[in-house]
Amino acid sequence: MSRPTRVTIDLAALRRNASTLRLQAGSRKVMAVVKADAYGHGAVDCAQTLSPLVDAFAVAFTEEALTLRSAGIDTPILVLQGPHTLEDLSVMSGASLWPALSSHHHLDWLSQKGCEFEQVWIKCDTGMHRLGFMPEEMPAIQARLSQLSVTETVLMSHFADAESSQSALTAKQLDRWRAVNEAGHGDNNQGSFSNSAATVGNIGPAETWVRLGYSLYGGSLIDAAHLSPLEPV
Repeated sequence: MSRPTRVTIDLAALRRNASTLRLQAGSRKVMAVVKADAYGHGAVDCAQTLSPLVDAFAVAFTEEALTLRSAGIDTPILVLQGPHTLEDLSVMSGASLWPALSSHHHLDWLSQKGCEFEQVWIKCDTGMHRLGFMPEEMPAIQARLSQLSVTETVLMSHFADAESSQSALTAKQLDRWRAVNEAGHGDNNQGSFSNSAATVGNIGPAETWVRLGYSLYGGSLIDAAHLSPLEPV
């Protein structure tokens, strides 16, 4: 027998949260993370609601992005895991997606396919140790991308402990981020480091994009008294 369980999604609360966080982001562009079916809230409905309020979306893998494209979402979409196969890279190019590149085999596939992308994101591992190139590799990575005629790049990283403003690891990550940026990673010098906690907590690295996930849906692991209250979606 089925159980009388009901989940109610408040898209108006989602809009209000996005507006509040957009103000907090200031001049930085806003990317809404809608991976895992928008954290279980319904990716298509959430993306349609957020499209007028954000500059881009992020998903985990290509199939999630294709679902949004099929629903008529033409906002830029970043694929956080990047391509899983050589053919995957071709599909991403055909759907005008932005790949996040984090390993040398991603670059090898890009070299083999010769796919054209409006924008490519490069993951730098500043200390979370999940995905990404090491900071000292970045000059060589950028040189190889230039050889492949990839000119529009965004450097990205991810905080491991942004919820703690006094975290020693956060301080180390910020130092590594500044060093990579000072060394120069491309002519356009775009970057994205802040997740929800870093944006709400105003950690404030030099960057052009913030990536908002948990906070959009009403969650916060840090004191956000300086913001309008975030509402559970």
